[in-house]
This record gives sequence, structure tokens and C-alpha cells, in this order.
Amino acid sequence: MVNVTVDPLTRIEGHQRISTEVGADGVITDAQSSSLIFRGFERILQKQDPRDAAFLTQRICGVCPISHGLTATNALDNLYGVAEHVPKDALVMRNIFQGLNMIASHATHIYVLFGPDLANPAYKKVLTTLGDT
Repeated sequence: MVNVTVDPLTRIEGHQRISTEVGADGVITDAQSSSLIFRGFERILQKQDPRDAAFLTQRICGVCPISHGLTATNALDNLYGVAEHVPKDALVMRNIFQGLNMIASHATHIYVLFGPDLANPAYKKVLTTLGDT
């Protein structure tokens, strides 16, 4: 049994650690992920008007502001007891916004966080080997 730890796990938004146990046959038998990301939503929103939560939470992350804003909006819907009465068209628009943000987030990940590695000559052999499998 071999323990393999990747810390920090890079090319993601935030900081993360992955620890695995790998058997003699090369199969991962156990894996654990840990992250110490603290965005501070709870502290930022203290003493603020709750109706501002959807706007303030979007300022936390430049990659996924829509996710944070919609989560705050859903929480406000529940807080004020109107979650069951949100118009269907509004829910459709929320889903469209979330889908568009997912596309933008993936593009950011590929072109900003991971993409530069694809142009690095040091990775050419690794990338071409992976393409053959």
C-alpha cells in the first residue's frame, strides 16, 4: 500500500489537498479530499439588509458569481416564504443564467487555469502519451 498526497492541488479555483492509498496493483483503494476555503459569506452578511445578500455574495468569486447569487436568492425565497410561489418563468431564467455561468466557468478553467499547461513544451510528451490511451 502506497500513500500518495497531492498538496496543493493546482489548476482549480481555491486550494485543495488530495490523499490516496494505492494498492500494489495500482488501484486506488481510498481517497480523501480536504479544502480550507473560507469565503466569509457569513461574516460579510452580518449587519447587512438580507435583501442585499444576492448582490453581495456575487462579489466573492470571479469565476462563479451566478451560483452564489442564485443560492442567496433561493435562501431569501425560503426565508420570506415565497419559494413555492416563484413564477415558472423566473425559475427558467435562473436555470438559464446558471447554465450560461457554467459555460463561462468551464471556459475560464480551460483557458486560464489549465490551458497554459497545454502550450508548455515540457508537457508535450505527457499530453501526447495520454492521447494514445
